[in-house]
Amino acid sequence: MGLFDFFRKKNAVSDAMKGKKTKTINYVAADISQLADDMDKDVNALLKLAPVNYYAIKNTYIEAFYIMNEELDDISVAFSLIETKNGAEKPTAKTGLYQIDFELYRKAMLKVGVTVKRNNEE
Repeated sequence: MGLFDFFRKKNAVSDAMKGKKTKTINYVAADISQLADDMDKDVNALLKLAPVNYYAIKNTYIEAFYIMNEELDDISVAFSLIETKNGAEKPTAKTGLYQIDFELYRKAMLKVGVTVKRNNEE
């Protein structure tokens, strides 16, 4: 424990990140409370999100923060609504963590052009 660790805010995302890999993907802005409700019902709602065009100007977007272990058998995702005001990007709303399986993660990554394989796959 470092000298300033006592003053840091703890949250579910930072606790889940210990010893894990992370990946951030930006999606077209949507109602984040509706997204949270949909994810509570069925995590496949993740596939309804459309990735943001890399070259587009993004004033408002949803940032998905994926947290996973090396074996890709423990994957979580949290969402933040990011808004740009006066040139600064700030999260204005956040969801909790949602557990997703490897196949859903693979499909979500394919939507942004990333092929994901486990270590034991050819």
